[in-house]
Amino acid sequence: MELLSINTDKDSGLITIGIDHYSPYVAQQWVTWVVNDINQITRDQDVEQAEKSIAYLKEQINETAVADLQAGFFEMIQDQIQTIMLAKATPEYLFKTIDPALVPEEEIKPKRALIVALGAVLGGLLGIVLVLIRHYSNKDA
Repeated sequence: MELLSINTDKDSGLITIGIDHYSPYVAQQWVTWVVNDINQITRDQDVEQAEKSIAYLKEQINETAVADLQAGFFEMIQDQIQTIMLAKATPEYLFKTIDPALVPEEEIKPKRALIVALGAVLGGLLGIVLVLIRHYSNKDA
């Protein structure tokens, strides 16, 4: 979970999903999978709920003899069928991808130039300290 970052822009309502991984290709694939899984799970839940609603409404139609109520139930069934149709026909059900996950052109982490510079400085300092220690330890003897 520490690799996953989710940011929401409150003004526009856009949600940005990112994954930090040393392999940009793995990060791209994981983001794609996360968005696809969220859409699939939400779609399945909405279809299941609509099917349960249709079954309940059909029971209510069979139990009532009032034509006006039956007409209202048929309209509700029609709404639920539209929900099922929309869910099954739309691959991007909940999240619509504006910009697909991309492999970055430049590496973000680790900053190799900084690591090399710090290594050179620390190595130089360590070398100077060792030379001074050897120099002063040989003078006393």
